[in-house]
Amino acid sequence: HQRHRGIILIVIAHYQRLMIEKPAEAHRFHFAVASEYMAMNDLAQAMVEFSELLKVTGSHTLIPQIYFNMGGMSYVEGKASEALEWYDKLLAKYPKDPFAIEAKFYKARVFNETGRQDDALVILREIEPQYSNKAAVTALREWIEAKLKDGHDPKALPAGVNPLN
Repeated sequence: HQRHRGIILIVIAHYQRLMIEKPAEAHRFHFAVASEYMAMNDLAQAMVEFSELLKVTGSHTLIPQIYFNMGGMSYVEGKASEALEWYDKLLAKYPKDPFAIEAKFYKARVFNETGRQDDALVILREIEPQYSNKAAVTALREWIEAKLKDGHDPKALPAGVNPLN
């Protein structure tokens, strides 16, 4: 783990040098830096890097992915309302972006985990036909429906539904 972290820090330093050497492409390298911090599970620093990047990118094509990543990190940190805010921002500003459907799936998961199963089911039924991993959507939808029918707490995820996928 420490060796892996060391390698990632070397990669980050390389990207930071490229940000200076190639200012026209700095946003791409800055995004890579933030992504490396995410890979290292340093979510606090990744959030800082993505937030800084949002301040300077304007209307860059990376913004939907940044919003999605910010929502995902908030989700992993247990900040449900913050995650929903990021997903809603992505959906409002970039409804046709490929990350929008991913945001909907995660929004449904947040709804489920915060006791809003009916809202989760609405989203899951909407995205199920076109979602790239239909099996994951179907598994979660069926899980929630079965648990609601049985009167059990459906917040726990079914086997095979990873919170990071």
